[in-house]
Amino acid sequence: VTVEHTRGGPQLTAGFAPQSLMDCIHWHLADSALGGWIRRCRDPKCGAFFVAKNNKTLYCPNPLGIKGASRCMNRHKQQKRRDALKEKKEAKS
Repeated sequence: VTVEHTRGGPQLTAGFAPQSLMDCIHWHLADSALGGWIRRCRDPKCGAFFVAKNNKTLYCPNPLGIKGASRCMNRHKQQKRRDALKEKKEAKS
């Protein structure tokens, strides 16, 4: 670990030399976990773990970086809408 002085003040940087792909994976996961960016998808049918790019991301990203809303987010929203309509229909009966 080294200290770099920048305009915002001193910042810690890590000097890490991976020996294998698993070293890189473990380092990335540990680094993400400490920053609080590893999340579990909010879609109950998915529940996969993913690395969030910002604090607002709640669902896994699209595969291969496809732009637009997450498939998990769309599926979860549609299921909630169907459940609400079903409850409304049952309440009328």
